[in-house]
Amino acid sequence: ALLCGIRGMGIPASMGGSDEGLREAYSSAGGIVCFSRSVRSEIHVDGKKLVGSAQRRIGGVILQHGSFLLGRQHRRIVEFINGGAGGKLLAGLEAGTTEAETILGRPVPFGEAAASIAAPFVARFQSTGAPAPGGESAAPGKSMSFQES
Repeated sequence: ALLCGIRGMGIPASMGGSDEGLREAYSSAGGIVCFSRSVRSEIHVDGKKLVGSAQRRIGGVILQHGSFLLGRQHRRIVEFINGGAGGKLLAGLEAGTTEAETILGRPVPFGEAAASIAAPFVARFQSTGAPAPGGESAAPGKSMSFQES
């Protein structure tokens, strides 16, 4: 459904990537910026990561994080990493990532992206009668709202 919503925005995205060399990549200094590499089950355009996620398990708790790059702001992360490798890390981000703004040639407001992504999920929940995220029923005519955090 996420991929469907992104494609509905006019972005020719697909799933994919490779996990080959993943452990080595993340143990190197360049692996600090994990978003610069597209791996299996992530969404990309022309081999560049557009949507990525990560999980961390500590004890019995799982933290799930996901990002959909709307604009170029993610590249600023190199400003906050010590060690003098900013130029190399930025080059890796530029080579390995893309964003909705670049693909569509215009700024993409958060609300537009949220609505496009939510639509396939809402349609799916409505058609199956399954509870919507948050435990609410996604009854016909009921909309879900998303807020920028």
